[in-house]
Amino acid sequence: MARLAQGKASRTARMTAALRHRHHLAGIRPLVFDDIYAGLFVDARSALMAVPTPVGDWLFGSVLGPVRGLEGEVLARSRYVEDVLDAKLTEGLTQIIVLGAGFDTTGLRHAAKGLRIFEVDHPATQTEKRAILSRHAELAKDIVFVPVDFAKDDLVTALDAAGFDPAQPALVSWLGVTMYLAEVIVLATLAQLRTRLSSGSEIVFDAYPHPDRAPANERALFALTRAATASQGEPMTGWFNATTFPVLVAGTGWSLTEMIDGAEMRARWFKGQPKIIHPPVGAVFCRLAVA
Repeated sequence: MARLAQGKASRTARMTAALRHRHHLAGIRPLVFDDIYAGLFVDARSALMAVPTPVGDWLFGSVLGPVRGLEGEVLARSRYVEDVLDAKLTEGLTQIIVLGAGFDTTGLRHAAKGLRIFEVDHPATQTEKRAILSRHAELAKDIVFVPVDFAKDDLVTALDAAGFDPAQPALVSWLGVTMYLAEVIVLATLAQLRTRLSSGSEIVFDAYPHPDRAPANERALFALTRAATASQGEPMTGWFNATTFPVLVAGTGWSLTEMIDGAEMRARWFKGQPKIIHPPVGAVFCRLAVA
């Protein structure tokens, strides 16, 4: 992405942290997902989005209203991973890979639980995150930072160098990334990971449809979202086809164990939540297990 190539930290990662913080502060209880540490990553620019104020409420209602379904998707994807992780912890999981970590807080929320959290991200974003977390060393003590520039570096080599144990099962959380990647890169990344993940390992990721294949009433939402990220120097150039993906992944060493759309997200986690933040039906979560 252009912004990262210029050595600048991801703005969209900062914005999603701001959305999680806003829900923590002002969301309707019970919350979809309560990120108690997202506020650490809110800066002056994202504070208008993150902190409930009359101006911020006007901005959300009048300007961002048409795309607030994506706010719901941001909350739902974190909740989905958290639910999967809770189940895996009861099975004795000891390591997590957060791929394209941005300002994810999994490592902070699960500190001192005997986990190793490998955060893989572009050096530009990771440098900024580490500077923030330097003031919260105790929270970040279980995080292993793995800087990877996907334009130049090999993911598997970087994980090996960081001390990842391929003999132990891992959960891979890959959130808010595939929509920025061509399908061939998504499949290649899955193939790379498969070479280092043992039996019992799983990966969870979210994806957005091709603009022309989104439900008719959601095409404007996805178009506006893509325009907004492009304006930040982080264009969404990828899309997901829920019909062809199971065929493409068959025989690759992965087993597709679950695929849910926005309608299922709403049924699971959004009862009682305002409809304006209900995730778009066209958004998809996928869960794959090592076959």
